[in-house]
Parts: sequence; C-alpha cells; structure tokens
Amino acid sequence: MREPGGVILLNQVTVRHGVRAFVKARIPHLAGAEVWSWQSRNRRAASCLRHGAFDVCTQGEEWCPMPSATWHFRLVKLSGPAGPVRFRYAVAAPPKT
Repeated sequence: MREPGGVILLNQVTVRHGVRAFVKARIPHLAGAEVWSWQSRNRRAASCLRHGAFDVCTQGEEWCPMPSATWHFRLVKLSGPAGPVRFRYAVAAPPKT
C-alpha cells in the first residue's frame, strides 16, 4: 500500500470480542509498526476499548518522520469467532498544534 511521507497518525485493528489478531506494517529495511488485539507483558500494549460486539485496539506511535514509501502489511488472525477484522492505518503530516 502506497503511503505519503509523514508520521503514523493511526494504527488500529478492530475485531469481534474474543478474537486474537495482529497486524505488522513495515517499510522493508527501514521502519515498522505493529498492533495487537490483546495485551502481553512482552510488548507495549495497545489501548483496547469494547464497542458493542467488537474490540477496537489502537497502538500509540512515536511521531518519527517516515518517507513516502510502499508499506507491506501482514494481518494474522490466530483464534476467536468468525467475523470481520478491520485494520486502519494512516501516515500523513502531523496535525498543527
């Protein structure tokens, strides 16, 4: 997926409650980011909120400059009930403060 240069503004996965899934995003040999639908003591935890039958998990990202590039994404569903898995990712100029 082609993204413009900027910073990662959104790194979010939405899954049916009880699903374990993760997404790894990367620019080969340069940068990467991950978001998981459950917490673990071995990695930074995403902020997950329950919204009806779904868990919406958003991983906070440091605003490091990213070049315009083709990102590679790998979405893996490990377990849980059948249903949609939605991934939202945005790279753009940081908002003015």
